[in-house]
Amino acid sequence: MFGERIKAIRKENNMSQKDLAKIIGVTDRAIGYYEKEQRVPPQDILQKLADFFNTSVDYILGRTNVKTPLVKEVEHEFSEMFQMLYEANSKLSKNDKRLMMNLIKTFLDNKKEG
Repeated sequence: MFGERIKAIRKENNMSQKDLAKIIGVTDRAIGYYEKEQRVPPQDILQKLADFFNTSVDYILGRTNVKTPLVKEVEHEFSEMFQMLYEANSKLSKNDKRLMMNLIKTFLDNKKEG
């Protein structure tokens, strides 16, 4: 399973075995062995693959079919928003905070319906 996954995500990213090998610090022969499942990548290489392809080690190993963990997908998008809310918190009155929560709730309700 892991060999198919490594090969598939490498090809999805239009990379050769040599390109991927350079990036993660192994030989192209090692990539070939991994893809043919003749050798199992060590944990550090699995983690490098997962990090580079923005996926999880569990996905590469076939433990899950979820390619991109939800946390990774939304982490970047929400980090700026959380920072802004944290900084604004001390400047907002209770009424302002209630209004903001109602706006967000209304927005999300409308997204569900539409």
